[in-house]
Amino acid sequence: EVEPRSTRHCEFGIYPAGIDVRELKTHIASPVVKQRIADLRRRFGDRKIIVGVDRLDDAFAGIPLKLHAFERFLTDNPRWHGRVVLIQVATLPGQASKMNSAHRAEINESIARINSQFGTLTFSPIHFITEELDPVEAHALLCVGHVCMVTPVRDGMGLVPHEWTVCQHGGNKGAIILSEFAGAAASFAT
Repeated sequence: EVEPRSTRHCEFGIYPAGIDVRELKTHIASPVVKQRIADLRRRFGDRKIIVGVDRLDDAFAGIPLKLHAFERFLTDNPRWHGRVVLIQVATLPGQASKMNSAHRAEINESIARINSQFGTLTFSPIHFITEELDPVEAHALLCVGHVCMVTPVRDGMGLVPHEWTVCQHGGNKGAIILSEFAGAAASFAT
C-alpha cells in the first residue's frame, strides 16, 4: 500500500532590495546629522567632494578602476588640482583575512601615487577610510558629496545609489556615476 503524497503549497516572489526612505529622511534631518554635515562642509570648504562606498574585500567593487579614473581626471584637468577630493570608504567586513593582498596592495599603491603626485603638505586628494562608518557619518558624507561613484565590475544589489538619492534630495542635488554592472543600475535607467 502506497501512502498518498502530501500536497504542499509553496510560493516565491521577487522583491527588489530597497531602503526605508522615511526613516532615512528622518535620520538626515536629525540635529546630530545636521551638525556633522556642517562640520564636513567647514572642513572641505568649497572643494568638490566625490564619494565612493564599496567593500574592500570585493575584487568586483572596481576600486582600482575608480582610482585610475580619478587619477586620469586630475591628469587631464590641472585646473581641478586642490579643488576636488575623493572620499573613498572601503569597508572591510568580518572575514578580512580572506582578502587578496595583491588587490589591497594595488589600491594602496594607487592612493599613494595619486596623493603624492597631486597632493600638498596640507591637502590630500584622496581620503581612504577602511572602517565601517556609523550611520551619522555615512549619511552626512552622502549629504555633502557632489558626486557619488558606484563603479563595480559586477554587483548584486548595492543600496548606496538609493541612499545617495535620498541624501541629496533638497541638498546638493549631486550627480551619480553608476556602472552599468551595478545591481541598482536597472532601477535608475529610464
